[in-house]
Amino acid sequence: MADNEAAAMFAESPVAMLATAGADGTPHLVPVVFALTGDTVAFDARGRQLAWLGQDSHGVVTVTLNLPAQTAKTFYDQAGDYVMWSGVGITALAALIMLLRRRHFPADTTGAPGVRTAEYDADTGDPVRS
Repeated sequence: MADNEAAAMFAESPVAMLATAGADGTPHLVPVVFALTGDTVAFDARGRQLAWLGQDSHGVVTVTLNLPAQTAKTFYDQAGDYVMWSGVGITALAALIMLLRRRHFPADTTGAPGVRTAEYDADTGDPVRS
């Protein structure tokens, strides 16, 4: 790609995706914002200037960062999908318990005043004849 083609490509959008790979080959994409001013500047994630090469200078800017090894695992890395499936199981168990309890009380026995109401046996759920 020629220099003018690269400049035209970068002039189209001030945002690009910077791709890196971890030690295990896991890809990591980070959006970067840039401006074509003629200066060569490198900033870190907190906005601190790491390197600067002005317009009247010639050369290459190389930034080397010592990244810490990712030894700490997140809770999801450690537990995986067990937490989600445990929640689904607990919810299903609670729904089953509610359905089984409701089976013993199939109708509302309060009724309206002056109207006959049905009574049901608490153990079997069968209507009680009076």
